Amino acid sequence: MNSIDTSGCISGGVHYASRLENDIFRLILRQLTVGIAGVLIVGCGGGGGGDVIPAFTLFTGIAIADLNGDTKPDLVTSNIFIDDRPPHPGHVTVSLQQAVTPGMFENGVDYQVGADPQFVAAADLNSDGRIDLLTTNYNDNSLSLLEQSPAVTGAYLPVTNLAIATHPDGIVLADINGDSVDDIVTTGWYLALLLNTPGNPGSFTDGGTINTNSYIPSVAAGDIDGDGRIDLVAADTTNGAVLVFFQDNAPAQPGTYSGMTTYPAGNQPFDVELTDLDGDAKLDIVIANLGTPSDPDTASVAVLIQDHNAAARGQFLAAVFYTTGARSQDVAVGDLNDDGLPDLAVANAGHLNDTGSLSILFQGAVPGAFIGAVNIAGITQPLALAIGDLNADGLNDIAMADDGAAVLFQNMQAPGTFRPAVLIDR
Repeated sequence: MNSIDTSGCISGGVHYASRLENDIFRLILRQLTVGIAGVLIVGCGGGGGGDVIPAFTLFTGIAIADLNGDTKPDLVTSNIFIDDRPPHPGHVTVSLQQAVTPGMFENGVDYQVGADPQFVAAADLNSDGRIDLLTTNYNDNSLSLLEQSPAVTGAYLPVTNLAIATHPDGIVLADINGDSVDDIVTTGWYLALLLNTPGNPGSFTDGGTINTNSYIPSVAAGDIDGDGRIDLVAADTTNGAVLVFFQDNAPAQPGTYSGMTTYPAGNQPFDVELTDLDGDAKLDIVIANLGTPSDPDTASVAVLIQDHNAAARGQFLAAVFYTTGARSQDVAVGDLNDDGLPDLAVANAGHLNDTGSLSILFQGAVPGAFIGAVNIAGITQPLALAIGDLNADGLNDIAMADDGAAVLFQNMQAPGTFRPAVLIDR
């Protein structure tokens, strides 16, 4: 069996410098370990040489949205075909739900995007009433915007690529400057803001950057301090923290940010979400932590509840940590046992040589607190997930970016339990 020299690909050979390097390195090692026949030669750094590995498709992101306006949720994944040295061809795969059978999907349709897409988001970005798609392309230094066809619902026009900061990773869509159209915030070695143009929606202008001096794989947006303006929180992998950015109050400069509040958040924070966990109408923070570079079993999900007793809104209590599976990569929030309370689902990419998992944490008797995780095996390597009722039974299901779009349907007879993951035909 060949070995892989990571010194030219992975920062420091130990600490994963990006979502892409983290994902590809781990999946290559897993495939080599299980002995799949190699067909691909990969080399890193300068000079020749390389290692034979199998060509494969890496599924990096997933979103749930009604793409064709039939009131049924559809699925879209971002994926990378890895058959040579980077950059690698990128696509999104759109899987529309069948008209007749709830929870069944048509064959996926692929649309080309930029190189090495890391994340996919779905929203109406050009104000035409149709859901568009957006990806961050790590090795293209771009975003790919796919506008929905006005002639064929659920189908997409050829891609428009938007230049962006070096190696964009995560993304959030939100109206950060209060003009009623969604703007874009991307992550990487800093936060980059792109402002949607109200007079020409779907076109974007440079809204500036927010320097962090650290690697940021994920960002979330919401009005944290109750002033009617959108604030930002970012996962700081480098320093093990979550960063909070409040929007400036100057009316003449909507969508600008100054200052930064830092809270310890665990070992290599990788994904962050904003949501009201304890029912007090104040946003709380949830973070999926990869764990230390040397011990993936130190992964966790961290919960920071907004402080009820603080003199001013927007301050958070110390993080409470809950054990998950190895290398927690993504977290989503939703009611997963039909009790009316938000629960957590965490995608765990796993160790280098085994299958990843999904951790489900149900909320307990204390608002905003969770009981121990229930772990469910993935198919290969779950990297992202989304929550929604995919089969119209009134219960939320879980969709994962794993070896494709994989769905875990909730059991109607036993809410809070899930059927084994099934791959949607791609």
